[in-house]
Amino acid sequence: MRAEGLAAGADAEAITERWVRGEISTVRMRELIRQLYAS
Repeated sequence: MRAEGLAAGADAEAITERWVRGEISTVRMRELIRQLYAS
């Protein structure tokens, strides 16, 4: 996102950091991100 000039919210950054550290799977990371932006 940053490469495209966009910034993620703090919640999305926190989820992504958990994924990077290996605390959550890719599937779980995607689920959590989708929940953040669900209407």
